[in-house]
Amino acid sequence: MIRRIAVVSLAYILGIFILSRLGNNVFYMLFLSICFFIYMTWEIFNYYNGDWKKNNEILFANLQEDIDMTKLKKISSRPFFFGLEGRFISDESFYFDDNNLYIIAKNRKAVKVPFTQIAELKKTAININKIRIWQISVRIEGLEILFRFAHNYTIWNENFKEFYTKLSRENSMAVKTKWSYWNL
Repeated sequence: MIRRIAVVSLAYILGIFILSRLGNNVFYMLFLSICFFIYMTWEIFNYYNGDWKKNNEILFANLQEDIDMTKLKKISSRPFFFGLEGRFISDESFYFDDNNLYIIAKNRKAVKVPFTQIAELKKTAININKIRIWQISVRIEGLEILFRFAHNYTIWNENFKEFYTKLSRENSMAVKTKWSYWNL
């Protein structure tokens, strides 16, 4: 991606330079600038959308468990962003208990992941309605699968903070972002 952006940026600069030397070509310069802006927006959008959702369907097709959800604590929410939130966060819901993370799909299939199989938990640069999007990577059956979710931390609901603390104790190498209220 960076290579493509660098090549397109150099082509844009060269194009503007050539058009400025040829004379009064304001229309062509404006057209080239608009095309460059659209391309850069598309590249950034695709970077954040990425291929991180493709392995998730395979995960739920192969693994599933019956789980009593009344004993679990939820750590994810679904912020509203005019239907575009699905491009930035996973469709699954995330729960935890004392030893495991539970990833529950829309069709109620669930996968249990021990804290020791969590490879990474970190915040991303994405915010939706002032809610930070977090990224969690889990190792299941030799695959490392990536999920993104919006936490549900509030003054009254501290489940995400409790999950973060337990994961830090059980698997401190997985936690890549230090906890603070301002990280949320």
